[in-house]
Amino acid sequence: MQNEEFIQDFIDEATTGIETIEAGLLNLNGDNDISDNIHAIFRAIHSIKGTAGFFGLKKIVELAHAMENVLGEIRNNKMAVNNNIIDILLTSNDCLRFMVDNVKESENVTIQEHLNKLAGLLDAKKTSDMQTDRAQNVQAAESFKAAETESKLSDSSIRVNVSLLNGLLNLASEMVLGRNQLLRSMEAHRKNIPGIDPILQNIDRITTELQEKVMQTRMQPVANIFNRFPRVIRDLAKQLNKNVQLYMEGTEVELDKSIIEALSEPLTHLIRNAVDHGIELPAVREKAGKSVTGRVMLKAYHEGGHVNIDVSDDGAGINIEIIKQKAIEKGFVTAADLLAMKEQEILRMLFKQGFSTADNVSDISGRGVGLDVVAANIAKLGGTVEVYTELGKGTIFRLILPLTLAIIPSLIVEVKGHKFALPQVNLQKVVRVKSGDSSKRIEFINNAEVLRLRNKLLPIIHLEDIIGVCSVDNNKLKANREDSSTDRITRILVIRTGSKRFGLAVDRIYDEEEILVKPLPKYLKNCICYSGVTILGDGKTAMILDVDGIASFTRMEFMEEPTGNTEEQSVEYTENNKSMRKLLIFKCSANEILAMDMSMVSRVEKIECSEIEKIGDKEYIKYLDGSLRVIRPEDYLPINKEPLTRNHLYVIIPKLRTSLIGILATEIRDTLEVEVHQNEASIKSRGLSGSAIINHRITLFLDVNELVEMAEKTKCDYKGAEVV
Repeated sequence: MQNEEFIQDFIDEATTGIETIEAGLLNLNGDNDISDNIHAIFRAIHSIKGTAGFFGLKKIVELAHAMENVLGEIRNNKMAVNNNIIDILLTSNDCLRFMVDNVKESENVTIQEHLNKLAGLLDAKKTSDMQTDRAQNVQAAESFKAAETESKLSDSSIRVNVSLLNGLLNLASEMVLGRNQLLRSMEAHRKNIPGIDPILQNIDRITTELQEKVMQTRMQPVANIFNRFPRVIRDLAKQLNKNVQLYMEGTEVELDKSIIEALSEPLTHLIRNAVDHGIELPAVREKAGKSVTGRVMLKAYHEGGHVNIDVSDDGAGINIEIIKQKAIEKGFVTAADLLAMKEQEILRMLFKQGFSTADNVSDISGRGVGLDVVAANIAKLGGTVEVYTELGKGTIFRLILPLTLAIIPSLIVEVKGHKFALPQVNLQKVVRVKSGDSSKRIEFINNAEVLRLRNKLLPIIHLEDIIGVCSVDNNKLKANREDSSTDRITRILVIRTGSKRFGLAVDRIYDEEEILVKPLPKYLKNCICYSGVTILGDGKTAMILDVDGIASFTRMEFMEEPTGNTEEQSVEYTENNKSMRKLLIFKCSANEILAMDMSMVSRVEKIECSEIEKIGDKEYIKYLDGSLRVIRPEDYLPINKEPLTRNHLYVIIPKLRTSLIGILATEIRDTLEVEVHQNEASIKSRGLSGSAIINHRITLFLDVNELVEMAEKTKCDYKGAEVV
């Protein structure tokens, strides 16, 4: 019996090789030179064959060798690539994948059909022993070179079991919790213990850096999931007699491993839906004046602390009238209900269990479970799904996802003596409403409580009303909350969930705190207003609020945020985007004033100008036990650049999950908390999120993620969508 650890290593390596083979095969019939692809495929199949032979897996060796023979003919330009050859190689690769996944039962798998098809692709006259020996010698030489290269690379990385990483993450999470408790308990004693402040700051810094490093081990690029879909698109298009091209963008965007794993099923349903329901038949597209080849786009990008994934197509779009008709037929709504529903509410019915617009049930669609699964799985991740469509133009399904599910920054609030944690990713601003304030006041419209904020109405939900998940008599509520006292202050959190906003009223607001997310107990699984539970720094338990669940539970009408359809809408929104923000104000080499949110600042280091070392075209400083790259914003932003004349400089280290880069500043001017009126329209540039007047000076707000992304690109190598 073979060592189980070695067998698992073989499975992991073979799985990677099989994925390489599939991706390479899908690119063989493209317009690009196939030589690189064929060599990569050949090396992968040869490596699988060699390792399988070591373990005595004869069926895997036999099938891999047969595939290798065909690939050898292609590599030597003795066989032209066509769709039939690719189909046979893909199905053989699928069989190989099945045997690797079930390695202990691989000898019982029937592979003769695949062997016959592969043999049929070869000329019988070209199978002499001499030629076979010669091919094997070439393969052995290449295998030796590949092994040599791999051995050099292996020194820089190690394979770690996922369970070990999960255990390390749990320990780091508990350490964060312990840090919070320590800092909270020592607040009252700091003045009485000399020298305690630097110790606490050091513990805080080390814990933060450890947490960030551990989180990085969990982060994976979305390419790991995106790369599965070229095959899906190809097979579906062939089955439906359609011409479809898949485009991918933002494949380098990273998400937590657990989120990546949970995205497979929702994205599969959305891709199948786009090809089946969205993309028209070639004749229909040509008649409509479109290209006969349909376009499906997978796009990932950062936005507002979330990661958005768009699945879009340029197909027929969604016919609202058909949705209405099907909804009435299936008894979901009545004709009278539809009259009062907005377009977005009608589109949301696509996610109801059992709903489908297909006339006939097929093996691809029509059973009404696909989009229902999408909505349910995304909700489990703490995300939301949005739909945008235009008849005859196409449809966009947008998944809005959190970066991680483990440790999240939150705002601690209190209601009726109970503390709750609100994820900051959903928080737009905090509003204190005082009686007599004309710019922001609470009103009742149609018996519903709303906040008038700079001439816009925002529905208000009182957290105390949903703590016990009970209904409230609005008439009684209005009477109780009307107060003419000029001293009464109402604290309202402006929440954004998807494209909707509402106000959440609370009794008290505490500090920001990084919290460890724990799953809900079994008896609270059906409480849609909570997404988890955590332990605060004072040792008490707090429920984590699910803002999307709160919005669904209340069934209120929410104002829709601009979706970017018109520039006027966008300007209108950003012009009124005032909020209290904690800012770090600094300067670079020239006179422009820059700012970034303190929530994005990990620490600030004071350095000597002589500590900067230039390596190539990049600058570095010694940091901790290694090196830290530093960047100058003036190299990437439309601001002035002057020579550095100061002896002392500052390095701002932002909180980034994917990179460790410092931002070089010549002067730290201030740290302050002010109400910011940010204008995103007047000063536009990549790397800048807007501007505002602070202390009578124009202040530019850094978009840290974009700035770092620009710095990581070499020579402005910004490529467009990747065609697969």
